[in-house]
Order: sequence, then structure tokens, then C-alpha cells
Amino acid sequence: MLSNEEAHKALSAFGKKVVIRARRGFTKNRFTGKGSRSISYQISKNAKGFDFYFKMLPYVWFQDAGVKGAKSSKNRSKYINGIKRDFKYTNKMPPPRVFDKWQVRKGIAPRDAQGRFVKRSAINYAIARSIYLYGIRPKLFFTKAFEKEIKFLPDELAEGFGFDIENMFGD
Repeated sequence: MLSNEEAHKALSAFGKKVVIRARRGFTKNRFTGKGSRSISYQISKNAKGFDFYFKMLPYVWFQDAGVKGAKSSKNRSKYINGIKRDFKYTNKMPPPRVFDKWQVRKGIAPRDAQGRFVKRSAINYAIARSIYLYGIRPKLFFTKAFEKEIKFLPDELAEGFGFDIENMFGD
């Protein structure tokens, strides 16, 4: 049986390694900025032991798990490690304005038939509509980091951690 101090150290090391791997995977997928910096973990002591969880911006979860589009037949999100992550666009499109800075950063500036630049608002709308209809492919940068690092947790901790995940997310 691990002492509280040993368990805290093991969880802290696990959290740091998962965050580092997830951030690396996030930037490999050409994401930067707020999303990468938002990936973190938190440990707090409670009456039974420790509360441990990962935090990140909501869109980072969507990028990791993928989102099924309103029209696509592919189920982009699925069960990952027994946890159902079923994100789907049903009746609401993502707001086009959120793609404005991304479009500028990526250098997307198409021209029309006369050679004039197309308005950014039109491109933003087209991107938002495409994502709404066809979804987002899962990147699994966090999921893969978690799966790789959980193997190195002490068995007693990993088993307890696994049971808590099942209780939290199980159907």
C-alpha cells in the first residue's frame, strides 16, 4: 500500500508527464497558444485520498475526441478507453467569428474569378459550415498521452484510478 506522500508524488509525476506529452501532441497537430497552455492537471486532498483531474479549454476536448457532423455518416467520436465521448453537431453551427484569427494566422486568402480577395467573413462562414456538416476528425493527442503514461503508474494507483474513471464516465 502506498503512503499518501508516495501516492501524491506518483500522481504529480503522472500529471506532469501527461501534460507535457499532450502539449507536444497538440503542437504537432499545428495548434498553438491558449489551447496548449490550458492543458493542466490538479491534485487536491480529500477524506478518502486525492482528487485528480485534467483541465483544458472545451474546444481542446473536442479536438482530441473529434466531433461528428450533422450530415456526415462517420461517427467521429467514439468510446476511447471505455469512456464514451460522443460530441455531435445537431442544430447549431460553430460561430464563424472564432475562425477569423485562425484564418489570418494560416494565411488563407482566396481570390474570386476576377482576382479580388474574398471577404474573410465569407471564408469564416464556409469553414464553420463545413465543420458543422462534416465534423472534426479526432486528433487523440491527450488520449494517447494519457494511455502511454498510465502504464507507468504504480499498479495500486492505476487500478484505483481506473475504477474511478469507470464510475465517473461509465454508462
